[in-house]
Amino acid sequence: ERGAASQDSCAKCQRGTWSAERGATSRSACVACGEGTYQPAEGQANESICIGCAPGNYSMVAGASACLFCPQGSWSSEFRATACELCPQGKWTWSTGLIGESQCSPCYGSRDCLPDGSIYVTIELVGLNLSGLNASGEGGLCSVLAHDVAAACGVDDDAVVDVSGRNASVTVEESGFVAAFVLGIHGLSAHDLASYLYSEAFSRQVAADVSVNGMRVLVAGVSLRPE
Repeated sequence: ERGAASQDSCAKCQRGTWSAERGATSRSACVACGEGTYQPAEGQANESICIGCAPGNYSMVAGASACLFCPQGSWSSEFRATACELCPQGKWTWSTGLIGESQCSPCYGSRDCLPDGSIYVTIELVGLNLSGLNASGEGGLCSVLAHDVAAACGVDDDAVVDVSGRNASVTVEESGFVAAFVLGIHGLSAHDLASYLYSEAFSRQVAADVSVNGMRVLVAGVSLRPE
């Protein structure tokens, strides 16, 4: 029948969101769960289903469908954490999701926890749409991200290497997962690097640099691992 809706069922609010509105006509009616919480199911109807992140986990963006483990070198004893605490200088955690400073271990192999002066860095981006970029645009994105990582680590851009071995570049997956190695680090400890890379300022810088072509990209998490 002319004018009848072609949709025969309602779309569900996405994971990480909820809506109590009846007869909603757009996804904008769905409300994101707040930072420090997550919501793993579709089609939820009230804010009470937003679950606080457990100790050892955090969520720094609204609308998360899962919390992230506190990365290496950090811990959290709080519920609903939006960031994790750093281990003190000269100590590190070699696993993720830890809940107390007592789990930070003294560095071994070197006093700075960087025996080989290199790290593996990952960044999780939300809202990235690689399909909207041509090859040149994707290459530019990788270069920009490499520059941001290099600046945080106090090295030249060429010291940032993607998983294929290309200098001044990072690997970016469709999911928004970013990975790179940083080589030749001098004068900084693992604690120093974590204080830069895990900072809100670094996340804001990355988000600003990659939010192009109408995309609104957020950083959901950053991790580093001494190599």
